[in-house]
Amino acid sequence: MIKINMHSTANFKQNKDMVLNYLVNRGVENKTYLEIIKNYPFGLLAENIFYIGEAIVGYEYTLEYFFSDEATMSPDIKTVNKNLQTDCGDILSIANVYGEDIICMNIKTGEILLWELESGNGDMVHIAKNFEEFLAMIIYK
Repeated sequence: MIKINMHSTANFKQNKDMVLNYLVNRGVENKTYLEIIKNYPFGLLAENIFYIGEAIVGYEYTLEYFFSDEATMSPDIKTVNKNLQTDCGDILSIANVYGEDIICMNIKTGEILLWELESGNGDMVHIAKNFEEFLAMIIYK
């Protein structure tokens, strides 16, 4: 089973069918990502740090939440993608990084990107070849 540290979301109901239908309609096929949507109560994440570059010399980022639906205290994945204009095409916005940068997935290739909306000049930077590799980068403090 995949390990992700979560804040308590016991009081939140999640419309997983809405999220899964949206992802399937967008063409998402990554089984690990879909498994996480099905099995985890998304919302605020607890101290999920990842590094781009080596942990000692690289840049540290805090993964705040995956986009899901409004009931989880995280923004609705459909609305976020519409507002960021990633609601069509190959790029899907999937998570927020502290500082308002965005984790994206290339639906066709599975590549994971960091969209530097706030910390950079709007570039999309490659961070992992797929979702599984991205999860392996996370260090739980």
